Amino acid sequence: MKLDVWSDFQCPYCLTYWTDVQPNIVSTFIASGQVQLIYHDYTFIGPESLAAAVAARCADQQGKFWEYHDLLYANQGKENSGAFSADRLASLASMAGLDVGTWTTCLADPAVSAADQAGTEQGKALGVDGTPTLFVNGTKVNGFDFLSISTAIEGALTSPTPGTTSTPGRTPGTSPASASATP
Repeated sequence: MKLDVWSDFQCPYCLTYWTDVQPNIVSTFIASGQVQLIYHDYTFIGPESLAAAVAARCADQQGKFWEYHDLLYANQGKENSGAFSADRLASLASMAGLDVGTWTTCLADPAVSAADQAGTEQGKALGVDGTPTLFVNGTKVNGFDFLSISTAIEGALTSPTPGTTSTPGRTPGTSPASASATP
C-alpha cells in the first residue's frame, strides 16, 4: 500500500504534518511495513520552495534526503523571507553531512530543477492544489490529520483495490522506515 505525500518545504501546514502527524503514521503503519511513504515536491509558494526542493533532491543523490528534509522543516521561516537562501541551504547541507562540493555541483544541474517542476505539474494533473496533499493508493485523502489519514489507510488495508499504484517515486531506503522520496 502506498501513501503519497505532496509537500512544499515552505508550507507551514506541511511543517505541522511532518512534525505532528507523520511520526504517528510512521509508528502505526510504515514501520510495520504495511504502508510505503512516497514523498513528492509540490513547489508552489515561491522561489525558495524550488530552491529547497532542488537542494533536497541533491541531498537525496547522496542518500541523505530524509536528514535534509528534517533540517529544512526544522529551519523553516516565513515564506520567501530568506530562510532558504543559498547560504542557509549550504549550511544545512553541511549539517546533514553532505559532500557540499558534490551537492553544489548538483544544484547547478538544470535537469534537477526541471525534474522538480515536472513533479509539481504531475501533482497538478492529479488534482493537488495545496499542501500537504495525501493519497492512499491513489485516492485523495480529505485532510492531513492523523484520524483522516489513518481512516483512509485502514479502509484501504481492509478492502484493497487491485491494481492501484502510486505516482512514480524514488526509494532512497533511508528513514523514516520504508519511506521513499520524490523530492
